[in-house]
Amino acid sequence: MSLDFLTHAISTGDRNRNRKKAVRQITWDNLPGYLLANLNKDMKSDKPKMIRKTKFREGSDFPMEARVMYKNHVVPFGIKVVDGEQEFLTAVPCKSVEQGKKQLMSFIEALHDAPDLDTQKVVANWISTRKSITIDKATIPSELLV
Repeated sequence: MSLDFLTHAISTGDRNRNRKKAVRQITWDNLPGYLLANLNKDMKSDKPKMIRKTKFREGSDFPMEARVMYKNHVVPFGIKVVDGEQEFLTAVPCKSVEQGKKQLMSFIEALHDAPDLDTQKVVANWISTRKSITIDKATIPSELLV
């Protein structure tokens, strides 16, 4: 049995060929600006995604978590090794929205203004291994890719 409705299906290529506006391509150099704009936009939102209370942190001195988002992806801050396996550090605890924003701002600055090679390497390698991330991977400096 064939699915008749598939004769009218739309592919990703069809959608991209018929765009009226070009897709904005994020590069490595303008990634910090994009993340900063995203953070500022999120702070004005009614339901912020980057700094919020979580059940995991409930009842502790740090009831909130801060995380950096690139579209629907959580950007890792770093890596820790647990039982010989590497795990991405995706959130940091914070006491308030102000503290969380300060932590996220310092992470974004580490990607650009005050380059922190360890942070840059983690983010660059994370981006390079994700197919669904739309950042132009050719713009990532090769010395950051390990």
